[in-house]
Amino acid sequence: MIRAELVRLINAIDLGAPVAEHDTVLYEARIETTAFQDLFRDRVDLIPGTKGSGKTALFRLVSEFLQPFLLKTRTVILTGVEATGDPVFHAFKKRFEELNEMEFQNFWRVYFVALLLEKFIKQEDYKDLLVHVENEVKYFVEQCRKAKIPEVNHSRSFKDIVEAVLCRIKLKFGNAEASEEGMSYSAVEIEPAEAVSGHKENQGEDTPMFLNEIHDAILAVLKKSGVKVWTMLDRLDEVFPRRTKLERKALRALLATTRNFPTASIRIKLFLRDDIFESVLVGHEGFTALTHIEARRCPTLRWSPKDIQLLIVKRFSTNSRVRTFFKIDRRLIEQNDMEHAVEVFNRMFPIQVVPGKRQSGTLDWLYHHCEDGRGVVTPRDVIDLLEFALKGQVDNLNRGVEKSELLVGALALKEAFVELSKKKCRTYLEAEFPEFWPDIKKFENSKAEHNEQSLTKLLGEKWKDKVEDLMALGFLKQHPKRNTFVVPFIFRVGMSLRQGKAF
Repeated sequence: MIRAELVRLINAIDLGAPVAEHDTVLYEARIETTAFQDLFRDRVDLIPGTKGSGKTALFRLVSEFLQPFLLKTRTVILTGVEATGDPVFHAFKKRFEELNEMEFQNFWRVYFVALLLEKFIKQEDYKDLLVHVENEVKYFVEQCRKAKIPEVNHSRSFKDIVEAVLCRIKLKFGNAEASEEGMSYSAVEIEPAEAVSGHKENQGEDTPMFLNEIHDAILAVLKKSGVKVWTMLDRLDEVFPRRTKLERKALRALLATTRNFPTASIRIKLFLRDDIFESVLVGHEGFTALTHIEARRCPTLRWSPKDIQLLIVKRFSTNSRVRTFFKIDRRLIEQNDMEHAVEVFNRMFPIQVVPGKRQSGTLDWLYHHCEDGRGVVTPRDVIDLLEFALKGQVDNLNRGVEKSELLVGALALKEAFVELSKKKCRTYLEAEFPEFWPDIKKFENSKAEHNEQSLTKLLGEKWKDKVEDLMALGFLKQHPKRNTFVVPFIFRVGMSLRQGKAF
């Protein structure tokens, strides 16, 4: 293939998007990991993972692409937040700040019931699933009205549902009836219905009494119809301001609320950043629902080198011209044939990025250069790296410094890593963790490996506490053989760090 043809081929490649909300090849290039299988088979309800690890990809795969398959098993997917754009919860920040944790639990309970009412019971799309349970449906609707569960008749948007629910729970700022949008809902305290006989002994002070009747009513609908409902919430790191009291009480209340729906007929599935999950549980308050949550928690999302290799090959294989040129058998790739995936990878990439007998192969180089201090490699970083590399390869071909027929050459990969490291420092360390950024910046223009003396000099006498935080977010890792701490490759260029010891 002459240089001009290779440039045209590379320019035609669409790897999708690093951000799953905008990924155009998500379904076609999907990787069916253990987490994917566990979620699809309803084995887990909490899916934790670092930023870019694939939580939203899983959310979209199930809620958008696999919904038709799940419907065949009479499983209905409801989403509790928008898939794209700013989460509607942002519009109610001031009003949420007025709630204490118990009132937040009331909000989430009522919100989930309102979603069942508006997004399932009232939807024409699901009428065929409910043809033989008209009486049970009628009773459920009656119980919702009795308990003042809000109905949004003119619209079923998330914004209107949130607005209505907020106006149905006790708010400290008063009983004003006017909302920001001019809607009229009386902001009254929930008036509990009488407890159902047999439930009184189970009524905790923290559980609205009406929930038992409503829960039993919707359960009767679902059991008789043979339907299961999953309510899925993603992007919870964007819903409330990061590392604030509001985020903490809102997410603690959300996690606690999941125990109020303890049946297989109703699942609440949460996709949550692992660092946020850990942070909302830490504190003197304790967390009584932790055992319930841990029982159906997925292991933190992890990608092995082979997973990453398959992801790369699948992304490139979505292009028909790439498949032709590199002799890719699409059927084998769709079947996750790793032997063929390895062959294809070796046709597209150089054997090594850095030549030498003691240097790693290209896959290991890619993996370890994208790995953070916790050993996490995210698809987002890998796709970013490849996007930078493709652009660099075109430039190198046009300038005549690259003459091979590889899809991506070693020089393009090394140049791409520089861009990835800068982006990772800017969009992850600085943007996501502003409270730690002043300490992180102290590492700039130094060397990558530190010990107690150099860390004391950089961070002060309380360096151990600070290092613990920096290890938790992946900026540092402890050397397995020496009592030192190392900044991983992915942050070094962006922080202008040099190989070697700072002591």
